[in-house]
Amino acid sequence: AFFDCNMGCSVPKVTRTGAGAALMQNPAQALDVAKAMIAEAEPGHVGFKLRLGWENTSETWQEIALGLARAGAGWLSLHPRYARQGFTGKADWTALARLKELVDLPLVASGGAGAVEHFVDAFRDADVDAALAASVFHSGAIAIPELKRDLRAQGIEVLVVTPASGAMDANIAPGSAVFELYDIATDAKLDVVPVEQGEEAESAGMLLTFERELRYAGIIARQDPGAAWMWVGSTLLVLG
Repeated sequence: AFFDCNMGCSVPKVTRTGAGAALMQNPAQALDVAKAMIAEAEPGHVGFKLRLGWENTSETWQEIALGLARAGAGWLSLHPRYARQGFTGKADWTALARLKELVDLPLVASGGAGAVEHFVDAFRDADVDAALAASVFHSGAIAIPELKRDLRAQGIEVLVVTPASGAMDANIAPGSAVFELYDIATDAKLDVVPVEQGEEAESAGMLLTFERELRYAGIIARQDPGAAWMWVGSTLLVLG
């Protein structure tokens, strides 16, 4: 199984318990949590989402990222804002490129995207392996077909994966999920794969696992043994 540890959540009800982005204030504690999770799973099977730090006077992401790489993290996600910023203010896109150079792990850009050019910058300039986005799609600010066309025009081909569950579709029973696979060139739907909780299904060479149901389904899409992604209730754009 694969797991994702969110050390980037800045919601007050989470951080006041010492969880989420509060861990960015204490690198030693963050790494203790990471090592415990990796020991229970196995190296390469746990990913970690980070912020730049708690606030702009305390930038800890580099120290934590290096420690996570040494501890056996499978991948990293970075929301390039400080926890104090929440979801406002400017995101530091240059941090993604610096993190990509710092550690040899798959990197997911997560948070801060408000325009198509942000995705272009993340894939082309920062060389991230995937981009995780939610609000820009949920609000309709960016349409996925439009984004795919614009990325393709920049020479960037991506695989788009969107999870669905009973929380979003009344026709899907609780404890089940659906994986939809689309052709990135034509937008044609190629496959619809139902996945029961705790079971595996395969499509287009990817192993799909519905691990648990929270508000949305959590699905892992694995393209090869060295690439594993887990997300909840968002759209994942994976560099093709």
